[in-house]
Amino acid sequence: MLRERLRTIIATELEIPVAEVPLDASAETLQAWDSLGHMRIVVAIEGAMSVRFATADIPTLTSHDQPVAAIEHKS
Repeated sequence: MLRERLRTIIATELEIPVAEVPLDASAETLQAWDSLGHMRIVVAIEGAMSVRFATADIPTLTSHDQPVAAIEHKS
């Protein structure tokens, strides 16, 4: 469920179909995931999941799996 919610958030913020966001999506595999898209994704995840990422962690959240791990660690 968490992974699918994050896929939807990534797709929404990058303005691409969810079907184009694989579970191994990252800034390296999705052309639309640029620096602005990255910040939009992070802010949307924080709002949707009621979490706050440390400023130092934000640059490392560049794949679908990294926010999942960070959220699961905070829970």
